[in-house]
Amino acid sequence: MKDIEGLYFADGVAVERDLQNGKTISIAFADSNETAKRISNALNWLDEMDEADEIEREGEDKQWVVR
Repeated sequence: MKDIEGLYFADGVAVERDLQNGKTISIAFADSNETAKRISNALNWLDEMDEADEIEREGEDKQWVVR
């Protein structure tokens, strides 16, 4: 799996989120370093897909967007 840069990263078995103000927060703990890396990569991928989806929906009629 390709590593995706983003706000989430693994620090040992902890999954951390960069708050972009010089601080981080632990959001999960995994059973291994590899699992923590996979979780952080998946979260970064989901963020990337959500951003791409927002770009696609930008030109759509707002009444059809399901909330």
